Order: sequence, then structure tokens, then C-alpha cells
Amino acid sequence: MALHEIATISTKVGELEIYQGHEPWIVDQLIIKSRSERLTHPEATPRDAAERFVDHDSFNAWVVKGEPVSRKPYVALDMNRRRSNGDPEVAKQVWLGGEPFPADKYPALDGAQANHTYAVRAYGLEGGVENGNDELEAFYAGPSAGGTREFSAIAVGHYAATYMQEEAEQLATLGLEPAIHLETGVNNPALTGMYPHMLGPRKGFIKVGTNFNERHQQMRAGMVLPMGIIAASGYMHAA
Repeated sequence: MALHEIATISTKVGELEIYQGHEPWIVDQLIIKSRSERLTHPEATPRDAAERFVDHDSFNAWVVKGEPVSRKPYVALDMNRRRSNGDPEVAKQVWLGGEPFPADKYPALDGAQANHTYAVRAYGLEGGVENGNDELEAFYAGPSAGGTREFSAIAVGHYAATYMQEEAEQLATLGLEPAIHLETGVNNPALTGMYPHMLGPRKGFIKVGTNFNERHQQMRAGMVLPMGIIAASGYMHAA
């Protein structure tokens, strides 16, 4: 899937260019970066290295799983920092896609039907995960770097404008609006930080409940982001 440029954002470590899509060289980096101890920790995202991004075949199977679970990856690229092969660093990734809300785990949000899911990752520089260099590994993830919230807002807005409009018209006849959902650990700082304020102060995902996740062996929280909040934020537009 070719890259489609959406926006450029400024962060404390420089500009990042936002694209939708993926290319083989991006997958190459995801395979390496997902093996970071920071991400393979049991309370982090160990399924990336174990299942999603093991190799190109696993990535392709994951990203084109089929309706209604086809995924739309978004990447933040650092064009000013190049890897040894000349490729820009993949600084962050967001993906969104069709996936039914886990109604067996969490109560639904009144007036919303969440048929889409969201996830975000922040990565490091070359030489980080490869060589155990914590400073390079945490380059884009640390609090001094920033950009993850704005990147997520741009990706969510673009996805909603591009892939959720027809659904919004259909659900409106039932008095409902489409929504995006996520699940995260109850100890994740983003639960009370970035997620509920992603699109502005108190404009973001709404916590709907908690559940013990057998796979993760931890308490998880379910959150829902109605399309109305996205539309009101000003981020909702197709590039």
C-alpha cells in the first residue's frame, strides 16, 4: 500500500511527517522496533513481536485480515534522521480498523455504536532495540519528545472522515453515531492522560468500564470515542 501524505507536525525533537499506508521498508523497521524490551514487556504490547510484526507475511496477514477487520496504518516519519540504509526513521505508528466492540467485556456507551478500533505505538532510533541503548530506544516515546497525541488526533480525524461517513448516515436513522474503541491496561498513564484528551481538553475517549483480560493477565479498561467528538474537534478531514 503506497504512502499517502497527510500532514507535518512539530515536536520537541523536530518535525515528523504523517502518512497513511505502508511500504516494505517500513515493515522492516516495525519488525525490529517491536522487539524492544519496552514493548515486549507483559504489560506493554508483546503481541506485536510475537504475532503482528514477526515478518512480512505476518504483517500482511494482519493488515489485510479482511472486512470488517481490515486495518489502516498511519506512520509518523522522521525525515531529518536517516537510518544507515538511508530510510527515514519510523517514529510512531497508529492503526485503525473495523472491529466490533467487545460487548461481552464492557458496557456500551449510550448513543454510540463502536465498530472501529484504535492503537498507537512510539518507537526509538536505530541502534536502540538493536544494541540495547535505552536512550535511543526511548527517543520518540519519552515525555520530552511529544507528538503522539497530535499524531493520533490527525490519524483518527482522517480515518473518521474517510471511512466512517457512510456508516454515520446509516446509524443516524437509528438515533446512533459511529465510534472508535480501545482497550488498555488500568496502569497505563494514557488512560487518564492522552486518551481522554486526545482531541483537546476533555475531548477524547470515554472510559466505559474495566475487565480482567485473560490473555494479558491484567485488569484492562475499555474506552469509546464517538464520532461527534471527533467532528467537533476540527481534526476530522480527509487529506
